[in-house]
Amino acid sequence: MKITVKAELIKEYLRKVYLGNLVEQCVFTIEKNGTISTNVRNKTEEIFLSCYAEKILEGVESEALWGIGDMSMFCKLLSTFETGEDVTIQETQKVKLAIKRKKRGQFNYLLSEPEGIGEVDDEWDRNLALELLKRCDFGMNFKRQVASDFVTYMSIVNTSILKVKSDSGKVTLIGGGEEDHQFKLLLGSKKGTKGKFEEHYDGRLLLPIISVLDFENGDPQIYLGEDCPIAITQYDNKDIWFISKGVETTSNETDDEG
Repeated sequence: MKITVKAELIKEYLRKVYLGNLVEQCVFTIEKNGTISTNVRNKTEEIFLSCYAEKILEGVESEALWGIGDMSMFCKLLSTFETGEDVTIQETQKVKLAIKRKKRGQFNYLLSEPEGIGEVDDEWDRNLALELLKRCDFGMNFKRQVASDFVTYMSIVNTSILKVKSDSGKVTLIGGGEEDHQFKLLLGSKKGTKGKFEEHYDGRLLLPIISVLDFENGDPQIYLGEDCPIAITQYDNKDIWFISKGVETTSNETDDEG
């Protein structure tokens, strides 16, 4: 089976799944209509995602599962292709993907057995992702300026603690420590929401997700709730990311040393 795809389309898709090395392994599901999809949670079970790109692949003759055991290598390989360039991907005995560029040779990427991918959970699929999204108490627009400010502030505070506080529909993001540098950002207000809750997360896990959001074609959505993960979606839920509850209180200094 010989598949072609525009470089910019597959590279954009990989960025949304790889998240800057948070997802090291995954399985791509290839559908006959040219759609590629991924449902995965990372090894630490901090991030769950469900993403698909509709009909970007040409020449698909049958459904296939591609086990990508080294996402870093795969992304680096595809990053060498330029915008507008055609990427040719050909299965070789269901074991390798021959990734070719016109008149410039090929790279044979060794596939992994989908069952052997450590980060794949057979119980985690798109239906469960949509069901988990429904469990959140409410969703609201994730504005570009709020996202930009959050990236700046979260990158410079000394801990990764993020509190999401909802009080009668007013939602605030609070980052940093009580006895340390701290920021507060008003995420927005949700009419009709009367309850109060405060949940804790690892705020730095939001940063790679924000980096792949498309604010040019409408605001992404952020979903929140008591005893719920943070969920961020775009393109009518084609892309869904979850950050689980809990936080590792590491400092910027520790991160830099590691």
